[in-house]
Amino acid sequence: MALDDIDPKKLTPMMKHWWSVKQKYPEHLLAYRMGDFFEFFYDDAERISKLIGITLTKRKIGNDTYPLAGVPHHSITNHFTNLINQGQTIVIVDQLEDPATVKGRIVKRGVTRILSPGTVIDGNMLKSNDNNYIASLVKEKGGFGIA
Repeated sequence: MALDDIDPKKLTPMMKHWWSVKQKYPEHLLAYRMGDFFEFFYDDAERISKLIGITLTKRKIGNDTYPLAGVPHHSITNHFTNLINQGQTIVIVDQLEDPATVKGRIVKRGVTRILSPGTVIDGNMLKSNDNNYIASLVKEKGGFGIA
């Protein structure tokens, strides 16, 4: 199901938040922290299932079902490294507060990292014999700068 086909009025409060973040990063995989898992929904779930061979399942909301796939948070380094090596960019939406202290509302979440093949700095995710080049382009009043 394409992002444009999702009716946010039919979503739960948590999924409405996911949808609002996904609107900002439609072309990237959105890893959404749900307790001990980072979950992927809709097209992202189908994509990640094919890319790294994890199980694709479905979740039901009312009369609608949507694709779902997830990875345990303790194993994200291996899974995300695999995705980055395949040229993918991952937007990580993590829990910003302890779920045990939250009562009567959804846990506050936000984008905490964006991992891409050009921005990885974690030594566990880099290949020791490969270069990892990065460039920066800045537009100023008088022209451009590059580093």
